[in-house]
Amino acid sequence: MARNAFERVIELQLDRFAPEQAKALHIQIARRELAKFLAGQTEKPDVAIEVDGHAASSENQVQPFGIIAYRFLRLPAVGRFAITTARDLSPVDSGRYKKSWFLLADGAEVSETAILANVRELILSNDQPYARKIQVRGARLQGVPPGIVERVRQLVLRRFGGQVVANIRFITLSGGYRLKGTRGKPRRRQSHALTYPALVITARV
Repeated sequence: MARNAFERVIELQLDRFAPEQAKALHIQIARRELAKFLAGQTEKPDVAIEVDGHAASSENQVQPFGIIAYRFLRLPAVGRFAITTARDLSPVDSGRYKKSWFLLADGAEVSETAILANVRELILSNDQPYARKIQVRGARLQGVPPGIVERVRQLVLRRFGGQVVANIRFITLSGGYRLKGTRGKPRRRQSHALTYPALVITARV
């Protein structure tokens, strides 16, 4: 996008620009084309800048007659949409279940407003001990059908299916609730870690 516009200018008027002038024009064109592209996007993606084949914090790091490229990172926007949707679909009694949705970004819990642009995997889950029951059986008293995580998955794919892959997985959580076993003698009683339904989201390659 920006590179092609710059190439057209350079091909036509290469002899008019000293290296630093060419660099300044290149940056101006790149930023203008990026702004034009983003203005047409309903869901604004985060943007990673690459110059001359490597990650950069600014277009200013490009070398004269070099290359500026942009990568559009949509996982942060997808994560925000997923957790908001999960909360909207949640049954409301005490409100605890609705408030207990959380996101893991590459294994670390993160606020939906602080998802790093370069995240590779997002996991949406709920750490209430009855989260699995609501997923499998629904919340009958509140009229919520089963499959709440599946519903979130469908809505995520409806909006972002061209950019991400989303699958359901049952996961264990550090410090999570443990089901008590009843078999065997009381002194040998065992406990089993409860698994929680989770939506695993990765960028489509």
